[in-house]
Amino acid sequence: MKYLFLLYALVSLSVALKDVCSPPAKPQRGFYFPFQTNYKYGQHITFGCSLSYKLEKPVTKFCINGKFQPTDDVVCILDQCHINPCSLHAGCHSIKGMVVCFCPPGYSGDPRIKCTGINPCDSNPCGFGASCTNRDGLALCTCPAGSNGDPLWGC
Repeated sequence: MKYLFLLYALVSLSVALKDVCSPPAKPQRGFYFPFQTNYKYGQHITFGCSLSYKLEKPVTKFCINGKFQPTDDVVCILDQCHINPCSLHAGCHSIKGMVVCFCPPGYSGDPRIKCTGINPCDSNPCGFGASCTNRDGLALCTCPAGSNGDPLWGC
């Protein structure tokens, strides 16, 4: 009977230990949170990278059967965009060590040299006799003082 109880206690302890995960290895140039001594079954951790680095792919791991899953490595790579290689008003994507600059919507030009705001009034969107004002990249059509009508059709 004594041995049966001891065997039961060992099996219970073995099952309980599978429900606990030890902290994983910290990725080079990275971190994870929350940081604690042990993690319970189903608990998750999220990874991040130090300044000027980014995750090769987003990673969240879960404590399952005593191990964090998935088991693939967490990799922090240099974010080439952190040095601002693109021009003013340009966006930047760092993809597999290459920099891709782009002009965002409402801008045009060479994103490595200069992105210039597009003036919506250049396409004459207003009706006859109406004046156009560029308001933050949007055309605002108005009829001159003393006239009436629809500024989109004519004043």
